[in-house]
Amino acid sequence: MPLWETQFVNYHGAVLVSPSFRLSPEATGSDILCDISEFWAWVRSGLPTAVSAKLPNIVIDLTRIAAGGESAGGYIALQSAFLFPEMAIRLVMAQYPTLDISHPRFHSDPFQAPSRASVVAEYLKGLKQGDIRLSSPFPEKWELMMSILDEGRLPELMGPDDRMVLSTSMERSKSIPAIWITQGDSDHLLQCAARGGMGSMWGFRLMSPGFRGALSSVRNSGNEHMRAAVST
Repeated sequence: MPLWETQFVNYHGAVLVSPSFRLSPEATGSDILCDISEFWAWVRSGLPTAVSAKLPNIVIDLTRIAAGGESAGGYIALQSAFLFPEMAIRLVMAQYPTLDISHPRFHSDPFQAPSRASVVAEYLKGLKQGDIRLSSPFPEKWELMMSILDEGRLPELMGPDDRMVLSTSMERSKSIPAIWITQGDSDHLLQCAARGGMGSMWGFRLMSPGFRGALSSVRNSGNEHMRAAVST
């Protein structure tokens, strides 16, 4: 977690809660959204009791929820706001998130040579039915995830669930919170797709009264995805 997020939590006297959910490619997009749905249901019904049992002086205010994350976590934060209106999330802070996997860039030929197709194929070959992965210490699965993105395999592995497309989720949502998206200016994975995703996601919302959104571009050296986090 970036230092500024911890400082933000401390400044506002907030409680930080991090969900555990199944990860791709062991899990599909539907699996992941199911886990996130169960997490928010627990936040609403179980978190206040769990906290008060350990820290009786702490009162959870569920009317002031902010969601944030980096990369896939930023995507999950945005989806949380769009798909779970009962949580009334008031702010989303997403760092270099995948904005829209329906963008042609994620379906196209490899981003760069040489091809990393064998990395993806070998990993998928080794998976057994029912395998679950909840975490991997960085950078253990870094090469795999970069290979999936570089080879345009992300939409296929996420599956056909149309809720995975952020623009679709946003269009269906009746209430949009304040949104701040930070994107590295040299991010080779998301730079092109971010522009397209931002246009499709926000085009109609920019004309809506009261819509609050901001996109920040930060300078990051090279073309690496994760370096945007260091810059922010």
